[in-house]
Amino acid sequence: FPVTISQSKSYRPFVHWMDKRGSEDLDLSVTFVGEKESEVLSFSNLRVGKSCHSGDVRHRQGPCAEYIDIDIQDALSRGFKYEVIDVRNYNGGTLSSLETSFGIMEREHPESNKTWLPETISNCQSLESVSTNTLIAIVDLVTKEYIMLDIDSSGFVTAGSDFKNTLKVIQQYAELHK
Repeated sequence: FPVTISQSKSYRPFVHWMDKRGSEDLDLSVTFVGEKESEVLSFSNLRVGKSCHSGDVRHRQGPCAEYIDIDIQDALSRGFKYEVIDVRNYNGGTLSSLETSFGIMEREHPESNKTWLPETISNCQSLESVSTNTLIAIVDLVTKEYIMLDIDSSGFVTAGSDFKNTLKVIQQYAELHK
């Protein structure tokens, strides 16, 4: 069932994990999709319009997080209707091998910075996939609804290299009757 992102102007999908040895590299990505345009927002493309990525966190011991602040109106003005949120273990390990969680926070405006307090999270869930990659959710930017997916895959280490499969997921799940 779809869950709404109330009346906020922007929101922040995030992934948080515990890297006990300083040897992990999880990557959070968002693939924006419209009728004529598509673009991936990730560690290798930190900004799409006013939406921004926090930056790549690699091999840092202790608690780690990546997040993406999405400016809903800006994304719509660029012709995007959907976005797909995914997490990938760049090192090739499973997501279940780490203490990993995902959530969405509502925000007033997008703002990338180095300081982010995971203690402020009010809604999140554990990621326990035995796969290296998980498509987590589709967000309908028009209705401000998100559809939880939890679809596992392996083999592609970046969202940009897995674009065709991402489009298939949108067609399969976002076009269902709401």
